[in-house]
Amino acid sequence: MSNTGYYSAIVPQASASVVAHAPLMIDLLAYIEQHIGEAELGTESLQQAFALSRASLYRLFQSRGGVARYIREQRLCTAHRYLQAYPECSLTWLLYEMGFASERQFQRCFQQRFGMPPMQWRRHCRAAPATHSPRRGHY
Repeated sequence: MSNTGYYSAIVPQASASVVAHAPLMIDLLAYIEQHIGEAELGTESLQQAFALSRASLYRLFQSRGGVARYIREQRLCTAHRYLQAYPECSLTWLLYEMGFASERQFQRCFQQRFGMPPMQWRRHCRAAPATHSPRRGHY
């Protein structure tokens, strides 16, 4: 099966342009996931890492709401899952670990996305039974 057929099967209504850029998009998303905790992750760092123009990068992320919005969403969802798994962690540590520049920015974005501040979500997770089992054996 050719790559074009593979991507057409995944996204059947994708235009030829989207299908042509699918491998690049996969690489971009993987890069974002690997560098999510870096505060400097953004349009400029992606442009440099992938040798893309700003217009090309924006065009690639247009269907995802834009570059900054996509990165912020990934940071928030990762923080949300982390708090759920480890509700005893420090919010200050977590917000910097996720690449947010300030506590206020993190709180505002988290509340807007999930409908409650991170402290309230953490309290909720502390009250809920643990959903992860401790690791066994070698790490």
